[in-house]
Amino acid sequence: MGFYSDDIEDKIKNDNDIAENKYQLAELHKVKKEFEKLIKDYNPNLLN
Repeated sequence: MGFYSDDIEDKIKNDNDIAENKYQLAELHKVKKEFEKLIKDYNPNLLN
Protein backbone atom coordinates (compact mmCIF):
# COMPACT_ATOMS: atom_id res chain seq x y z
CA MET A 1 0.00 0.00 0.00
CA GLY A 2 1.25 3.45 -0.87
CA PHE A 3 1.07 6.70 1.04
CA TYR A 4 -2.69 6.95 0.41
CA SER A 5 -5.26 4.24 0.89
CA ASP A 6 -5.89 2.12 -2.19
CA ASP A 7 -9.32 3.75 -2.72
CA ILE A 8 -7.80 7.24 -2.78
CA GLU A 9 -4.98 6.10 -5.08
CA ASP A 10 -7.55 4.57 -7.43
CA LYS A 11 -9.61 7.79 -7.39
CA ILE A 12 -6.52 9.89 -8.15
CA LYS A 13 -5.57 7.54 -10.99
CA ASN A 14 -9.11 7.62 -12.39
CA ASP A 15 -9.21 11.43 -12.17
CA ASN A 16 -5.84 11.62 -13.93
CA ASP A 17 -7.04 9.22 -16.62
CA ILE A 18 -10.17 11.31 -17.16
CA ALA A 19 -8.11 14.49 -17.40
CA GLU A 20 -5.76 12.83 -19.91
CA ASN A 21 -8.73 11.61 -21.98
CA LYS A 22 -10.26 15.08 -22.02
CA TYR A 23 -6.93 16.57 -23.11
CA GLN A 24 -6.58 14.00 -25.92
CA LEU A 25 -10.18 14.64 -27.00
CA ALA A 26 -9.50 18.38 -27.17
CA GLU A 27 -6.36 17.75 -29.25
CA LEU A 28 -8.31 15.48 -31.61
CA HIS A 29 -10.99 18.12 -31.94
CA LYS A 30 -8.33 20.67 -32.96
CA VAL A 31 -6.90 18.27 -35.54
CA LYS A 32 -10.40 17.55 -36.88
CA LYS A 33 -11.05 21.28 -37.30
CA GLU A 34 -7.71 21.73 -39.09
CA PHE A 35 -8.54 18.87 -41.49
CA GLU A 36 -12.00 20.27 -42.13
CA LYS A 37 -10.48 23.66 -42.96
CA LEU A 38 -7.94 22.07 -45.32
CA ILE A 39 -10.68 20.04 -47.02
CA LYS A 40 -12.90 23.11 -47.31
CA ASP A 41 -10.03 25.10 -48.86
CA TYR A 42 -9.04 22.42 -51.37
CA ASN A 43 -12.16 20.36 -52.09
CA PRO A 44 -15.41 21.50 -50.39
CA ASN A 45 -17.36 18.66 -52.05
CA LEU A 46 -15.69 16.14 -49.75
CA LEU A 47 -17.53 17.58 -46.74
CA ASN A 48 -20.96 16.78 -48.19
